[in-house]
Parts: sequence; C-alpha cells; structure tokens
Amino acid sequence: MQHRARQLAFPAIEFAREAKQPIRGRYAAARAGQALDPLPARGRRWMLRHPLGTLQRIIGEPRRKGPIWAVTMVKNEEVRVAGAVQQLFDGGVDVVVVADNLSTDATADVLADLAERLPVIIVRDDEPAYYQGPKMSRLARAAARNGASWIVPFDADELWFGIGEPLSERLRLLAGDAASAAMYDFLPEPGRCDSTDPYREMTRRTIAPVTRKTAFRAHLLATIATGNHWVQQPVRVVSDALAVRHYPFLGFDHFVQKAVQGGAALAATSLPRNVGEHWRDWADAPDLQRRRMWGELVARDTCIDPLPTVPYLQSSSLAQP
Repeated sequence: MQHRARQLAFPAIEFAREAKQPIRGRYAAARAGQALDPLPARGRRWMLRHPLGTLQRIIGEPRRKGPIWAVTMVKNEEVRVAGAVQQLFDGGVDVVVVADNLSTDATADVLADLAERLPVIIVRDDEPAYYQGPKMSRLARAAARNGASWIVPFDADELWFGIGEPLSERLRLLAGDAASAAMYDFLPEPGRCDSTDPYREMTRRTIAPVTRKTAFRAHLLATIATGNHWVQQPVRVVSDALAVRHYPFLGFDHFVQKAVQGGAALAATSLPRNVGEHWRDWADAPDLQRRRMWGELVARDTCIDPLPTVPYLQSSSLAQP
C-alpha cells in the first residue's frame, strides 16, 4: 500500500523537482544537445494508439512483458561500443538507442554499420558538458514513449548479462520493478599497450563488485542518476538477477585520454565537485602522479574470468562453470 502511494505521488513530485534550478538548466542543456528524431514522432503515434499503456507509464504500472530497450551515450568508443551493443542483442534486447556525443574517432562509422544490420537508433548529442543523468533520463523517457517495457541504461564499456538465463528472460520474469546488477571491473595487464579487443583479451577481474548498475521498468518520468547506478522512481528492487562486466580502460594511454576527456566534460557543467570526482582528480594530476594512480588501479586483487561462451552467466559472482 505504501509503495502504491509513492507511485501515485511520484509524477507530481517529479514535475515539481524538475521545475527547480539548477535541475531545469541541466535538462535544458540535454534537450538542446540531443536531436532525438525520429523517436518523438514515432513515440507520439504509440501513445495515441495505446492510451491505457501511456497512463500506466505515468502512474507506475507498466507492462511486465514487452519490448526491452537499451539506451546509452558514447564518445570516442570505436573499440568497445560494437561489442557492448552486440551483447545486448545476444541477450534478447529489442532496440538499442545510442547518442553519439561529438565523437572524433571512428565511432560514427561503427554505429552506422551496426544500424544497417541491427535495430540500432542513432541520435546526435552536441552538448559537450557531461550532464549524463539528464541526457540518459531523456533517452529512457523517449524509449518509454515508444512502447518499451524495460530500460537498460548501459555504457559502451559494459557487457550486461542475465544470471541463469539471457538478459531479456530475466527481466521479463522479474518479480520487482528494477534489477540491481553487480558490476565487476576487468583490467589490462600492467605495462601492455592499449587493447584492441578488450572483451576477449582482458580476463583479469576484480574479485568483488566495484559498484552496481540498474535496469528498470519503463516510466514516462524516469530519472536516471549520473553513472546509471539507480533510478529515481518508486521501484521494488531485485538483486542477483543481472551482472555487468566492465572494461573501463584499454591501457595507460587510453586512461590518460579518458581522464582528460572526462575531466573537460565535467568542468563544463555546473555539477558539484563530488560528481565524477575521480575523473576530475585524474584529469588534474601531473603525469608522474597519473602513472602512480594507474599503477594502483591495475594492481587491485583480481581473479581470472574469461568471456562466457553463452549469453548469460551461471552465478552472480561471475565465476565460470
């Protein structure tokens, strides 16, 4: 009963929250940067055809079964994005939306190739500031307007897996409204050049999860936190249904590139220092200190865990059978 009351109150609370500054300004930046065509027109058609489904997405009673959409924003991810997207489709995801945020490498070509053979929708994001939460929330809401029943907010350096069965089956049978997924880091060998095939070449992973990510039932007012760690809406969270393999760095040179790129994107925002603090620290550090930081990152306790040969994991610990 208490959960139901929170669901009914959430729309009014969320509208009021978004009317405040600085949140209003962050959503304005996200709207100005993201060109979501053709998603809005198609979404309006879906909402007109499914008025009851639209109402359910406002009051928090979405369909438990239906299309699963994954959404992401990427920048300079030519090496990793294809593998991350392919893994989602191997797990049964129906549609993937990718916002390309001013990539200067071959990311656009990789995405165009994916879109020719898979249901990948590419949108343009010309806002350089790192307003990840509002941007990802906007993509998730667009997916909800287009009929999605589940949203998987992912990053291009992540492989999402269901535990015991493929991702789509675990989500559609979930007893709750959100799946909290343990995320493990996979690390390159110290001193090696940047990897060109991280998902197969990197087999060293952290023994314990480094954080958690969240997939959730579609909602027209879903608000995703920066980092995709949780969703701000009344949800019943289920753990140990999903897990994420995370490949944050290809090597030291890539670490430096990402540190500088991430630090600049965060500096362009009005977000407080504690948001993305480690990225800011890496960006500001002199080279010698960066090398020391890098050594600490790759020297963490690890075990060997090669890429699974099936599109799901046997256990929540990521251990292979």
